[in-house]
Amino acid sequence: MDDKAKSAVDLLYEWLDTLPVTYRILYILVATAVTIIIAKIVVKIATHFINKLVEEKESVTSLMGGFMINTIRVLIWIIAAVTVLGLWGIDLAPILAGVGVSGIVF
Repeated sequence: MDDKAKSAVDLLYEWLDTLPVTYRILYILVATAVTIIIAKIVVKIATHFINKLVEEKESVTSLMGGFMINTIRVLIWIIAAVTVLGLWGIDLAPILAGVGVSGIVF
């Protein structure tokens, strides 16, 4: 692959390979913390907008709002968990395949 064609993620991984183990662990911990903080902020923003929607619209009941908030919260935390597991170097392919198969079975 040409250097010009490399993505920013590939360059980041190459740079991380040159760092000592201590710095890589520190990077993973900081990236995990940032991911969790961003997920919490996104959940709060989504909750705020959905609550505002419930208050303004008569067609959206509080039950529907609660369902939307919980659904978005679960989706955001799943995305954050997958991101963090990827940062830790856990192979996600078997996990995603298992989830896909269990979705078909049930």
